[in-house]
Amino acid sequence: MKRLFLILFITALVAAGGYFAAFHLMAHGTPAQCLVNQPDCGMRWLKSEYRLTDAQYAKIAQMHSDYRPTCDLLCARVAAANEKLNALIAASPTVTPEIEAELKEWALLQNDCRVAMLRHVYAVAAEMNPEEGRRYIQMATSRIAAPGMDHAALLSK
Repeated sequence: MKRLFLILFITALVAAGGYFAAFHLMAHGTPAQCLVNQPDCGMRWLKSEYRLTDAQYAKIAQMHSDYRPTCDLLCARVAAANEKLNALIAASPTVTPEIEAELKEWALLQNDCRVAMLRHVYAVAAEMNPEEGRRYIQMATSRIAAPGMDHAALLSK
């Protein structure tokens, strides 16, 4: 009899957990759906993950909003340079002076983009509590140095 009650109790717990998980997903969607359907989802994640106060959150949200046009412009320039470089490479059986020049321009654009992102990351981290700011810098900088980043996919929608 005890065993039956234990099985029923565990079954009820599993069912309740499933219900609440399904309810949460229906109400909020998956994390990926959240990012697509709710523009401020990433900022809410940032607030939760880095334990931001309301004042820190408001300041950082404004900083992100202010930085977005710069980011979009740089990403568009890098995406255009990628397309041009890819077309030059595809059209030539060898490295030409034009390809070399475009590679230099591409590298300068990549550098400008990464410097701007780093400045933004450090400015955002400075608004956080020191330990959280260090964690944020570590997380963000691990993504900034990613060669081959799809800049066209990073443009604001």
